[in-house]
Parts: sequence; structure tokens; C-alpha cells
Amino acid sequence: MPTEKRIHPDPFRLNTRLPASMQRAISSTSGRVSRLLALLGFTSATLLHANGNPISKSQHVLPWGTCDVELIHVDANDDGYWDSLGIIIEMDATDFVSMQAQLALSNQTLPAAIHHRFRNALPDLLPLPNPPGKHKIPLTISGPQIRATGHSGPCSLEIAFDWAESLEAFGNAKQSTSSLSIPIPSLASQRFEGPFMKITDADSSISYLPDSDTIEKLTIKASLLSERKSTCEARLELRSGDRLLFDSVREIRLRVGKQHCIFAIPGPILFAQRTDGPYTAYLTVTDPYGNAATTIHETHRLAARRFLKPAAHFSGGIRSYGQDTDGDDKFDHLFLEPLVQITQPGTYRIEGRVLDASGAFVDSLETIVFMGKTGDTQSPRFSVNGLAIYRKNANGPFSVHLELYDRNNPIDGIVLQSTPFLYSDFQAPGIQLTRDCSSEAIDTNQDGDPDTLRVSAGVRVNTPGSYSVELTLADPDSPSNHQINRRQDVQLPDRGIRSIQIDFPRAELLPLGENGPWELLGISIDQDGVAMDSSQMDKGLIIPFSIADFRPVSLEILGNIHEQANDLNGDGLYDELVIEMDVFSPKTSAHACNTMLYDSHNQAVAQYVADPLLILRQGLNRIAIVFPGHQIRKSQQDGPYSLLSLSLYPIDNPDSYLEWKTESYATQGYQWDAFGEQDPE
Repeated sequence: MPTEKRIHPDPFRLNTRLPASMQRAISSTSGRVSRLLALLGFTSATLLHANGNPISKSQHVLPWGTCDVELIHVDANDDGYWDSLGIIIEMDATDFVSMQAQLALSNQTLPAAIHHRFRNALPDLLPLPNPPGKHKIPLTISGPQIRATGHSGPCSLEIAFDWAESLEAFGNAKQSTSSLSIPIPSLASQRFEGPFMKITDADSSISYLPDSDTIEKLTIKASLLSERKSTCEARLELRSGDRLLFDSVREIRLRVGKQHCIFAIPGPILFAQRTDGPYTAYLTVTDPYGNAATTIHETHRLAARRFLKPAAHFSGGIRSYGQDTDGDDKFDHLFLEPLVQITQPGTYRIEGRVLDASGAFVDSLETIVFMGKTGDTQSPRFSVNGLAIYRKNANGPFSVHLELYDRNNPIDGIVLQSTPFLYSDFQAPGIQLTRDCSSEAIDTNQDGDPDTLRVSAGVRVNTPGSYSVELTLADPDSPSNHQINRRQDVQLPDRGIRSIQIDFPRAELLPLGENGPWELLGISIDQDGVAMDSSQMDKGLIIPFSIADFRPVSLEILGNIHEQANDLNGDGLYDELVIEMDVFSPKTSAHACNTMLYDSHNQAVAQYVADPLLILRQGLNRIAIVFPGHQIRKSQQDGPYSLLSLSLYPIDNPDSYLEWKTESYATQGYQWDAFGEQDPE
């Protein structure tokens, strides 16, 4: 039988009581009430009704003040049908007031939805009653609710008020009540927006291939009766119990009167599902405003094997076996070989994933693409790394979920079971994390002040060797903006439980921000690019330090050098050679800076003097040292050039003079005549 959606008619409470915790918190004094309202940021919003047609407006005197009630028809989309019945209540109250409203018809009531907004600063705080004063409160009763009643004739709007002198009285359930009944001479439900179409009946049929008893397609047809033209969305779901077999959505154009909505389901789709009928078809037609008509239809009993087979399909069964490549009696790989029957030549691909006996994810299968000819039976071979199985303590039998595609079109899917392996049958990783982590501040130069953060992680070494460890540290308040990663190689020559240390010099911690604590988000370890183990911390390891816990901060050049030669005037010659580097400053101030560029014979070829002075902000800075190209050309000395030293000091404290020396950095091998003769300025 056709069915249509109905809206639940139970009344909706517009304002609610205060929770017990708030009852105790509220004082009876007006001063505390005022402060509470200010804290909550109490506001009211006005609903703007588009194309509203007034029905009535009345004024009422109640024990707590006056109340004006206006009723209007609202046609928001200007299509000649009312989208809602609008109710605007204007109160001038001397007390705290809450309310609920409903439309009373001959055989039912419809609740009004409030559009009053509350900005609650406290968590889990329910909306408060309206405080004393003037308020304009808009409410609505939706058009589809009214249309669904089929009502035509007089009715009334019923409004119930709860009121009390204070919030404390509301909290103690000591409020009083009052009510209004506003007559509406005539209400025609058919004038309101709603499901203007309905589904009168539905059936199903099957079509056979010529000269064959193979079912080519299953067709679901429904009859619709529409009151007007419209473009709607039709959706068909075909299910067997709770299992979804087919889902299709398309646009349909309705005309006035009776018409049909038809969905044809290709046979190969149902063959691939391997589920016999009867099937249940759920058809929903929805108009642009969200109004819907639905129906449910059950097909005849149908055998899935009678449907047309897809171009290729899984023929059932899977071969699963382990492989030991290093002779230690442990499987290094699990191999899986399903069977695929080809009925039409083409190029196919299979994707899949493996779950353990408890349903937990083990690994994704690498996609396999293969060609097939009519009558072929293919056995594509998938491989699962034994480390992934052991690391996740994944016991079999494994569920192998496979999807078969013809180009980009899914044509079959199946879930197969492997042999019942144990995770201990597979190769253990060469190293495993024990999840024991700690941190400490250490003094590497023995000057009495810590200068390095050391993070220690416990590991179980199964196979001695060289491994790579990667850690991620972050500021928990802003992990996306303040995060660092550190990768480090470690040598572990002995089996057993060991501890590895990763050191972060203070300069490397600067991107985390000056204030702690910090957090260890994750740690992973691999060997030659093969993942051994990883741990993503659920809550993270808290590192209870900040920059202030390490060696006193001073002006420091951190390096991270980058160079670039620039042609500023487009004449094909370089006008400047720019060398950039990172500098940390303990405060924001102006700094003097100068340095020289040398050739391979330690002869000066260019000079840099900061003019104007460098303004360094507190924290990490990126500075650019610009050597004029015409000075390099005048030297007639080819590169590479060296930056041997650099002087930097704040002008308000020349005694903190800093000279940075390096003999490790050299530029590219520039030719002196690649630079211009003139200063482009």
C-alpha cells in the first residue's frame, strides 16, 4: 500500500525549566539575576516573513503584562502555496515569562516551532524564560504539517504562558500559568505547501534475453498522481532485509494528472549480489521544498543465478597460503588468490581489503589490473605483508573484501574467508615499540644550564640492526601551527628491551612556541623504508617543559642557509646575490649587521652592511644578506664564494656583540661576469 510521511503531532515545549545545578546557583536578589542575564548574553531574534499575508492581530491583557498576537500566511517562495502559518508575539512583561503554542484543530493539535535564539555562555544551560521588558517573538507552524491534516474550516491558536517574579521561582517550580485562545475563522489546509503528489500503486516485472530464460533486468514501476507541474527527485532503494542491493536517484518532471515513474535494474547487478528474492523496493519522490511521497513494494521470489551474468564475476572460493622467504619458519607474506570467471573480453581490475576474525582492519590490498578472454578463469594473486598481520595481532580466518571493476564500473563484489592463520604464524617486526616514553631536559655542554630536550622511547629489538625513528612534537593548544618532526637513525646491535633517545636542541624547539607544556603526538620506526611499528598517542605524552627551562635565551644565528642570485632589471645579468638564514632574537629591537663575501683564496669580493638597521622581532626571524652584483663583477673572481663570519648586535646593547663564524658554507660556482656592472638603483 502507498504510504505518505506524517509529522509527529506531539506538542513542542518552547521554553524549558532550569537544571538543578542552575537552581542552586541563582540568587533571589535582582542584582544577581541581572548579572546572570548579562553573563548569558541573552538576545532575541526576529523572523523575517517573505510575502506574508496578515490574518489577524489582537491585543490581550494578562496578569504579567500585555501581549499582541499577529497571525500571517507566509509564502516564502512565491509559488501561490503558503509555506507556514506565522505567529508573531509582542510582549511587554513585568515578570519572567515562558510560553508554548499550538494550533488546535477538530481532531489534533500542531505545535509551533520557536525561532527565538539564546546565546548561552555556560555549557549545557537550557533556554531561560523571557526576562521582564519588551520582546518580539516569532513562531511558525510549517505548511506541510497543516496540509497533512486535511483540515478545512474554523480552528484556534492556543497559547499557554508560565510566569513568575524571579528566575529562582522558575527554578523551584513556583511559577503561575495563564492562557489565550485566539479563534481562526477558516483554515484551508490545501492552500498550504505540502506533498502535492501521491503514489497510487507500484508493481514489478522482469525481462528475459531473446530465446533465453536468463533475466536481463528487473523493472520497478510506480503510478504518481500530481496536482501541478514540478521537477522532483525520485529515489529507488532495492533491499533484501537490511542489505542494500541497488540505490538510484534521478530527476523527474511531473505534469498535472497521472504518470509513471520507472526504474530498470540491470540483471548483472543483482546476479553479483548473490541474494535471492523477494526484494523490497522503497520509492521516494521529493519536491523542491522537501515534501515527499513514498511507497513500498515487494517483488516475486527470484533466484539471483537467473539474472544476466556481468562481463566478469567472482566464481567463489579463495586460495590462501603463507610464504617464508628467509627460512625462520615464519611467514613473511600471506598470499590470496580468488577465482574470477570471464564472460566477455576486456580489461578488469580488483580492489580490496583484509579484516581479521574480529572484524578489525588489517591491510589494504594493492590494486590488480588484468585482461581476460571469454571463458577464462583468472586467479589474481594478492600479497599481505606478514609484519602488518603480526603487528596488529590479527588472527584468522581473514575476511577478504573484494570489488571487481570493468574500467570504472563496479560489476561484482564478494567477501571470502581465508585459512584460519594465527598472527604468531607470521614474521615479527625487527623492532617493536613498548609504548614506554619519557622526556627530560639535559645539559650537553656542562655549563650548568639545560640546553636540550631528550625524548626516550622503549623498544623491543627482535632483529639487531639499523633503524629510523620519527617523532612528532606539538603545542597541544595549536598543533597545526606549532609542530615539529624529527627523524633519526639508530643502531641497535643487541636483542631485548632497549631505550632509544632523540635529542632536540633548544633552537629546534622554537617552532613549538615559548610556552609549554608540549605534547608527543606520535612515534614511528622503520627499516629501509619498511614500517616496523608506530604509535599514535590517544592523549599524547605531555612534555612538561617550555623554552624558559633551557639555557638562557640570547641572540643566536641558527643557520638554515639559502642563496639566490637575482636579475632585477631584466638585462640577463645578476644584480645581487642574496643569502638568507634564520636568527633567534630574545626581544624585538634594531640590530646592526655586517659581513664579507670571500673567494676561494680568502680575498674579499663583496661587503654587506645593514642600512637601515635590521629590525628583529622577538623569536624566530628570517634575515636576507644582500651582496651587490657590481662588487662581485669588479673583483673578477669566480665562485664558489664563502661566508666566513658575520657580526650582529642590538644597537641598544653593543656589549652583546655576536660574531658568527662558519667555514662550512659556500655558494654555487658563479662566474664573475654573470653579474652586472651597475647598481640597478
